[in-house]
Amino acid sequence: MNNSNPIRKRQSEVSKRGRAVEKKVAELLLDDEEIRERCIVARGPTSLLNAANQTCTARLSDYFTEENVEIDVSELTVSYKKLDGSETRELMDADIVVLDKESRRILCVISVKNSLRERGGQTAYWAVKSSKRCFKYIFVTPDKDHELCDENSKPKDNKWLTILTSEMDAVFVLKESGACIENGNFYVGNECLRKYIKTLLNNQDSDCQKL
Repeated sequence: MNNSNPIRKRQSEVSKRGRAVEKKVAELLLDDEEIRERCIVARGPTSLLNAANQTCTARLSDYFTEENVEIDVSELTVSYKKLDGSETRELMDADIVVLDKESRRILCVISVKNSLRERGGQTAYWAVKSSKRCFKYIFVTPDKDHELCDENSKPKDNKWLTILTSEMDAVFVLKESGACIENGNFYVGNECLRKYIKTLLNNQDSDCQKL
């Protein structure tokens, strides 16, 4: 019996669920007219086209138009040294990238996780490694297992919420109904996420260079 088959099957199922949540988040943003008109909401890069010196180019896929957008994604990479002394650049966890349509500046990178058991710690790691950045790095989850808040949207006093809210710029729990609930940089409610993105649009940091 091949023991790897159940593992591959589970990995495939997790990946499929993850993509479904990513699509839901993208559609949630694009349902807002202002975001749709002023932003590019794209699938995060899976590989670099080139990584020469300080320039890293990648191809993103626009969720709305399905067109490819080629941009410099240096801010989305972290430099490491291999054992032989050579340098390599690795892409951070970036499921969705939101750009200002006019300037092509990265406004926000979204790490989407269906549950915290699916590499919630990995997201916090990339937040630490990419601390010198111009964009906001946020975590979005449906929190289907109520790991961050209870059914009444009350935050839970546990390590996941502490770690994520400490390292990420903002943490969002998706919720269709009810008003937007805000507690520090922890938010519950779909409208919270849309409002956050629109705030970034209208309060861009002029000190950050355009990409």
